[in-house]
Amino acid sequence: MTDEELVRRHLRGDRAAFEGLLDRFEGPLLRYAGALLGNGDGAQDAVQEAFLRLLGSGGELRGVSSVSGWLFHVTRNVCRDRVKKERRMTERERVYRESHSGSATAPPEAALVEKEVNREVERALAGLPRKQREVLLLKVWEGLSYKEIAGRTGLTVSNVGYHIHQATLALAGSLRAAGILEREEARS
Repeated sequence: MTDEELVRRHLRGDRAAFEGLLDRFEGPLLRYAGALLGNGDGAQDAVQEAFLRLLGSGGELRGVSSVSGWLFHVTRNVCRDRVKKERRMTERERVYRESHSGSATAPPEAALVEKEVNREVERALAGLPRKQREVLLLKVWEGLSYKEIAGRTGLTVSNVGYHIHQATLALAGSLRAAGILEREEARS
């Protein structure tokens, strides 16, 4: 049975057809993703994501002539996205460590102030409207571009910028009202 026939059968509700696709491609995709990522856990996640996208595609394999080519293409893209994200996270962690060097040996008062600041930031974030909080977190914590955020949320790029701007203003206002922003500005 061809790969394409297995996809068609799966879309008609044949569970065995999906198991056939898994049997056929899971091993080769895991080896491919493992070679790209260098770790088994990430490879397993990437392959799982590729199969989920296949299921979500409804059988539409745009731009690729075969199920095999499509799965390898999607797996490569998922792996590439993971590597980019890991690089961004590693860079953010390095910058954070450099900016907070010595905080592990900081006096207890400094640790308490840092905890208070973190609590206030969390409280201020929780007070944002859902859409503002979502786009701000995607930008700051995930390191996504406005275009990537737009793709994930269904907003336009300019709307993403608007929500991030409004969220930033609201956060600054909340942190000023809590007396946190002045303290942080005075420390720097």
